[in-house]
Amino acid sequence: MILGRIPISVREELLVHGFGFEPTYLDRDLFLDFAFVQGEGEKEFETEIELEWALTRRLGLVVELPFIERYPSSGSTVSGFGDIAIAPRAMIYEGKRFIVSANLEVSLPTGSKSKGFGGEEVSLAPSVSTWFDLGHRTTMLTQFGYETGIESGDSEFFYSAAFTHSIFTRSGDTSNDLIHFPAGMLNFITEFTGRTGTNGPGEDESSAELLFGLSYLLDTNWEVRGAYQFPVIGNTEFEKAVIVGMIYHF
Repeated sequence: MILGRIPISVREELLVHGFGFEPTYLDRDLFLDFAFVQGEGEKEFETEIELEWALTRRLGLVVELPFIERYPSSGSTVSGFGDIAIAPRAMIYEGKRFIVSANLEVSLPTGSKSKGFGGEEVSLAPSVSTWFDLGHRTTMLTQFGYETGIESGDSEFFYSAAFTHSIFTRSGDTSNDLIHFPAGMLNFITEFTGRTGTNGPGEDESSAELLFGLSYLLDTNWEVRGAYQFPVIGNTEFEKAVIVGMIYHF
């Protein structure tokens, strides 16, 4: 059965989508995000389109395509597409207050390595995502995984955690079976994302970022969001990032 919207009257859990990593639940969403990244000696604008498609209630697919524009302090501006990522997802456990999903992201070397927009090999990144209902309209999301290059063997362990808190700014009719997210839902999001090299040039090196964001449901289909991100461990080339975007839930 193709997954439709989950009735609010049945599922009262708040399934909020974060910014930096994949959620546990499956739905049909189209994302368009714009990111401004301030780095050491350059600025970068990234536009990313992401499609999340639930094939069934427990099986889904994610496709990501980034377009990058880089403005160095000296030299010419460069632009182009980054690596395409395809990620099958399977929900392996679904409880009232706890969900677990497994993901396998396959990154294809479609981006230009000479421009710094991608690698030159296929990489695999299996991971496990969890969702916890902490009560009082607060949830915790986590993701842990391991990414490795097929040819080089270069690898890293990555880990993420997020807390979300939701409030409802207006009341509405939630009796429609097609409603998943109610209009007027405002979400406060705090995310930590990090990685540690386990093999290759970045072995034993770690970096991490912290993000504070908001998302708001204009209606039951359209969601707008924004965030500010900054480094907290390592990564001296990255200074800050501002992200704005929208999600179409269909």
